[in-house]
Amino acid sequence: MGNVRSSVGRQRKWLQWYRLAWWVSLRGWASIVDSLYWALWQVRASGLRLRRALWGRRATLLTAPAKVDPNKPVIVALAGLATSWEFLTPLIDGLTRRGFQVAVLPQLGHNLSSVPELAEYVKRFLRTHDDLSPVMFVTHSKGGLIAKRVLLDDPDWRYAVGAVVLAAPFAGATSARHIRGLTKFGKEIITLRPGTPSQLELEHMDAQDSRISSISPLYDEVVGIRGRVRGGSNRAVSALGHNRFLSDERLHALVEREVNRLWSEWQVRQRASTTTPPTPA
Repeated sequence: MGNVRSSVGRQRKWLQWYRLAWWVSLRGWASIVDSLYWALWQVRASGLRLRRALWGRRATLLTAPAKVDPNKPVIVALAGLATSWEFLTPLIDGLTRRGFQVAVLPQLGHNLSSVPELAEYVKRFLRTHDDLSPVMFVTHSKGGLIAKRVLLDDPDWRYAVGAVVLAAPFAGATSARHIRGLTKFGKEIITLRPGTPSQLELEHMDAQDSRISSISPLYDEVVGIRGRVRGGSNRAVSALGHNRFLSDERLHALVEREVNRLWSEWQVRQRASTTTPPTPA
């Protein structure tokens, strides 16, 4: 009897080691494929910018689909650190096919400035294009931090309703711990480390978190541990990698549902605030 139990115990132990080795191997391959995806779309994004420059055309301010659904909000797309808005082309195309108008901000460049500085650019854009308001943000990575900062500065819902954020480092990015350097780019990455004053400050400013829907992959080699928005919606999707799931049609459908949900909740709120209570007889 003891031999049987010992044999079963060894089998369980080997099974646990096998599962661990399988998961580590899967994470390694996912990181490699995701890095290749990032490099590919960086090259494609550069090609798109070069083509517009050669043709003497500026980047599109507002991408409009063939058939715009007037009942849907305008989406402002915000990319992550070291990526321009062209990097989000697969996501933007998926949203325009679903009837959304998507606005982009070429003036943000590759988002190398600090989160407060970039948020000021976004707020200036929204004030200038007041006819688009209130908008919905759809963001990737650092873009989620920018959107949260804008929402915190817009408690009256004047310019923005909410944000659907993808792979946002609300709890910091663990990969930033490996970065060293004194350049502006290096310093900005360092501020994204877990536990830095700027990261902790933004994480604990949760007054507008109910307006945020956070979507993260099961494994993220850049962010690491998924940050949660208190009082908001937090979802994990069956995808591996920080960047590659931007091209996933299933993610595009989920983003559409979350945008529509936040927009519907805002409309209910608006109707409730404009309803005049009956006058007592």
